[in-house]
Amino acid sequence: MDFIEISGYKSIHNESIDLKPINLLIGANGSGKSNFISFFDFLNKLYNRNLNEFRKYHFHDTSNKSPFTQLSSIENDIYYLYNNGANLAAFLYDIKENNRIVKTIQSIAPYFSDFEFIPNNENYLRLQWKD
Repeated sequence: MDFIEISGYKSIHNESIDLKPINLLIGANGSGKSNFISFFDFLNKLYNRNLNEFRKYHFHDTSNKSPFTQLSSIENDIYYLYNNGANLAAFLYDIKENNRIVKTIQSIAPYFSDFEFIPNNENYLRLQWKD
């Protein structure tokens, strides 16, 4: 392997790195050295099909009573995605860079236009979208 390109992995937005037989990673704290190393652990797990270690979300209930159709707080429900999806609206609202998510949805549902995030006066919002 002579080089590696990493895009959208943890803090690594878009990098192309030439590799040599011996490589040194030097940088300040928080510069991405550990994330670069963890990328190879991630590839190894994928190669070995050890996918049980990855968090998976699959929301079956799409009714009006589904947890992910309820109100969620854009102040308190943004730190991680809940297992039942109850904070999906707030979580997507917080990351705001959901263009990749929108394009993925559009690839299987071309009628989908975009999410519509409109917090109420108490900073709660509900998952809504435009066709």
